[in-house]
Amino acid sequence: MSLIEDVRSAISTAAMQHLSFTVAGRNVTPAIYQPVRDKIADGTITAQRAGPAGVCGVYQFGPNRFDLGFVSVDGDPWRAALVVHESTHAAFDYINQPMPVKVSEALAYIAQALYFYHSNREAIEESDELTFSEPLNTAYAVSAPARSEAHSFTDEELAPLYAAIDADAHYHGRGDDNEGIDGIA
Repeated sequence: MSLIEDVRSAISTAAMQHLSFTVAGRNVTPAIYQPVRDKIADGTITAQRAGPAGVCGVYQFGPNRFDLGFVSVDGDPWRAALVVHESTHAAFDYINQPMPVKVSEALAYIAQALYFYHSNREAIEESDELTFSEPLNTAYAVSAPARSEAHSFTDEELAPLYAAIDADAHYHGRGDDNEGIDGIA
């Protein structure tokens, strides 16, 4: 299976059905990922191995491309969750809904955390030793209200996540900047 097929497969799992939340008036539901799957299928969205190796990546708005630190998802729950994170950016690029970096990243990190939780629920519930790197660790804690039902996050609930995003070197000082969403043709 090619990398882009792995991306499409990862965002087509049952765990995606549990994503239902709102951040700053932007809704994440399973339906927002269908256009991403469609644009992968028609070749508009592509993927390549790029950047540092490992569970890292970025969705490039201009070329509509996933640049990922691996060549396959291969059932790895960390990689699949990262693909959901980046696919959330792709979904809002398709919708062409500009937003600040901190909102875009909060949406993506919460989606990633919820996907990881629902994909690994039994193992998580059997272990009390689960930690992530920041800002995913904070997103995991913040996402708890959306694990069992749709949830609209308040600014107060999001404050720790916004702080964790700002503390990350990738986003520091850019929280209120425009994310750069430019739409997908």
